[in-house]
Amino acid sequence: WTLTLTHPLFGSAGYPPKGCPSSPLMDYSCTTTAQLLALASDESDAAWNALAERIRPILQRIALRIGLSAEDADEVAQDALLQCWKALREDTYNRERGRLRKYLVGITRNRAIDRLRKATRDRGTRGDSLIQTIPSTTDELEELFEEEHRQKILDDAMDTLANRSGFSEPTLRAFERVHFDGATPADVARELSVKVTAVHNSTSRCRRRLQDLLEEFTELYELA
Repeated sequence: WTLTLTHPLFGSAGYPPKGCPSSPLMDYSCTTTAQLLALASDESDAAWNALAERIRPILQRIALRIGLSAEDADEVAQDALLQCWKALREDTYNRERGRLRKYLVGITRNRAIDRLRKATRDRGTRGDSLIQTIPSTTDELEELFEEEHRQKILDDAMDTLANRSGFSEPTLRAFERVHFDGATPADVARELSVKVTAVHNSTSRCRRRLQDLLEEFTELYELA
């Protein structure tokens, strides 16, 4: 990872990459995506729910970038996941024929086109013009998937840094002010009534931990 920070720290939910503290997905929070896929194929509902939790935001963002409304993007993501779930349970998804991301973006593309056509019929919106902008193949959409996949990794790494890394609020605040707001260490030191060296130490510790988290989540969330 080349660490470029543009993400707010506070007000996040948190999701653990290691140590597996209590969470709604605690049984699978340290399970790789490939392992979740295998478990979901064996009819584990809990594994499927954990897998869907990782993938749904990616598909939603792709649908939004295609031009769908937030409501339609949510429904398209749900539809794509439902079709994937059925394929796994009915053993019609063949991993040897293509990557999961290609399979998912293909479904997302088709469902998005269906939604846009429906919007054109029902509301007279500009669905037809948006359909023309959707790539005719999945290659470009796979690039979008990769971008949003990396964003999901960053989101969860940031959430974990803010909520589950054991840093004090002043330490996190110093990191946020310097790396997100562009404040100088001297200004932050005055705001927090600490020494400038303390600000440098705080930001350095947080940055190192965030880099570690990004590497952990990248390995954990790797998707074929």
